[in-house]
Parts: sequence; C-alpha cells; structure tokens
Amino acid sequence: MADTEDLMSCGVSDRGLDVIGRYYTKHYAIDFNGAGNDQYVFQHTNYLCVIGLAPTHPIVKERKKVVSINWAPGRGKDHSQIKLHGKRKRGAVRLDPNSKLCEVTCEDSTKYMIYSTVRGALVEVNTKLVCNNNNNEKQETEGENQKQETEGGNQKQEKEEEVKVEANYKVLDPYLLCDKPSGEGYIAIIKPDYQDQKKVGNKYISHEQYVAKMSSA
Repeated sequence: MADTEDLMSCGVSDRGLDVIGRYYTKHYAIDFNGAGNDQYVFQHTNYLCVIGLAPTHPIVKERKKVVSINWAPGRGKDHSQIKLHGKRKRGAVRLDPNSKLCEVTCEDSTKYMIYSTVRGALVEVNTKLVCNNNNNEKQETEGENQKQETEGGNQKQEKEEEVKVEANYKVLDPYLLCDKPSGEGYIAIIKPDYQDQKKVGNKYISHEQYVAKMSSA
C-alpha cells in the first residue's frame, strides 16, 4: 500500500478521485489487448497514474455484477500484498504496459483481464474493492519453490517446481466497479518510469477524442 502522503497527493482518498477535473489529465486505452477492453489512465500533476475501467468497458456499460477479483492473474505475485518501503518505493512490482493487474469475474461467468497500460512501478491496488483477509473467501497458494531431494552416495539432486499463485478475493460491493469506476472503484496506482512520465498521453486518446468516439458510436 502507498503511504498517506502519496494517496493525498494523487487525489485518492475515501471520497475517491474527487479532484479529477483540476489535477488530472485523462487518457483512454481503447480495445487494449482485446475488443471492448477499454481502460482509463488518469495522470496526476505529480505524474502518478490511476488505472481503471472506462465507461465503455463491458462491466461498466452493461452494469455487470462482479463476484471476485484475482490479484494474481497467471503466474505471479499477489498484487494486493505488495509492501513498499521508503521514499524510493522499494519492493514495488515492476510493470510493462501489457502486464496483468488483475482478473475480474462477473456473476454471468464472464472474466475480464485488466492491464497496467503504463510502464513503471505498481504503487498500490485498490484493496477496498474486496473483503479483508479475515472475512475473505480467498483461495491462495503460496508461490514458492518445492524442493525434492534424493541422495545416492555423494550425489545430491534437487528438483524445483513452481507453484501457481491464486488470490481470488470476494468483492465487498458487486457494483462498485461499474457505479464508481473513476472514483472509489479505481483499480490501481502506478508510478511511470522517469523517461515515460511525460509520454503517457502519447500512446492513448485524449478525453475529448474519447467523448467524440462515444458520441459517434
């Protein structure tokens, strides 16, 4: 989780992104890695990027009921368990634009992969979307190496097997992602790499272009 200073500086609080119009530049990644997978990238004046679902994403557009969020899609770490240290954010997960942030499962059994869209360091994911660990129906297997050792004379053989990490969390509010996607329903906050901080908007369409696209659809 990010510290309080980071959260306040990028406008994310219990009230959500309540100062978007003043402090954020809005960008949209349309059909990102799949038709209809529309995401927003709202960049604060301090360059931090808030990632979430655009109004044209099926979850928002069709007001789908969400049942769970997997913060460890595929093979990798549980993003909801990251812990940062110091001003340099040691311990942050490195991301590429195509890195998977989470997988959202809806009541109708449809699943949607949410991507980073930005190259940089994962500052935090929105853990308020899901139940806490004590009340959560979480199915998690630690991503550790299992070693089997066999000894024969002076020879010793080790076999390491990677274990897939699963971190499915039951959601607190099944409609938060679709009702408040740019507020309390944001997905994650990413700190872009220094060389990319001023280039985020070059890859995606602007708010004006997005509105025009929606109007013509």
